[in-house]
Amino acid sequence: MLTIDHHLSSFKAQQGLSNLSNPHNYPEFKEAKGTIEDRMKKKFNFQMPALFQTNPFLSAAFSIVGLAVGGGEDKEKKESIDKIACVLDFTVRMHNDLNIIYYETGYLRDANLTLKKECEALFSDCARQVGYTIPLVSCRDGDDWERLYSMLDNYVAKALGETTNTVTLAGATPAGQPPDPRLLSRATTNLQFSIDRVGLFIEKYSNFVGQGEYYKKFSKIASSYENEKACSTVLPDQFKQLKNDIDETLDKFNSAYKMPEVQGSKLKDMLYGTAID
Repeated sequence: MLTIDHHLSSFKAQQGLSNLSNPHNYPEFKEAKGTIEDRMKKKFNFQMPALFQTNPFLSAAFSIVGLAVGGGEDKEKKESIDKIACVLDFTVRMHNDLNIIYYETGYLRDANLTLKKECEALFSDCARQVGYTIPLVSCRDGDDWERLYSMLDNYVAKALGETTNTVTLAGATPAGQPPDPRLLSRATTNLQFSIDRVGLFIEKYSNFVGQGEYYKKFSKIASSYENEKACSTVLPDQFKQLKNDIDETLDKFNSAYKMPEVQGSKLKDMLYGTAID
């Protein structure tokens, strides 16, 4: 879950999509737009309103109209049109699609953060059963797993009236005598309840990983720009990187995040100790 969170947080789509869908971020467009503005001001004494400067669609419309009525030699017009045609085509066609990728990636990250908080709370509740009160983050950072496992072993041994490391635990049934049925029943119930809760959480995790199907849609969206080949020299490198990032993430959801340990018989063996040596 930490790996998923890190990946979604650093996913380049979160940082560059608004730039990809705004023609003002393309040098070809800015250069041509500046030329058009100068021509319109000289010929008609008209200056583009500030609102048009910040709105990509209004700016695109102004630029197209300016090219049509702004005068200039036909060759000069054609060169200007050729410079910005691909930029406008790509940004207008892909604006809404890129926003879909942006917002749905944000949704996945928020869902994963919620799941991570649930995991930390579940860890605290389950670990408290065996007397371990250190939060999951501290346990992980301090690599304190061995102590937790030892406390779990001691908890089970105490319930069974056994000793650990040849020392009788406080409150345990003395060695050689049968365990207290009430203690054994309570310990077994507590552990079983914790195991069942872990099982339900793993089901939630598996369902979340299944949402990696979103990336199939993202991949289709990113590959849907029909003029990509014709405009390849103008399209930014970030768009190509975005497509690669989507494909890599889809592969991770289909492989790395679908751990065998949380699926089928391996999960049952891990939770309930049903494996046969």
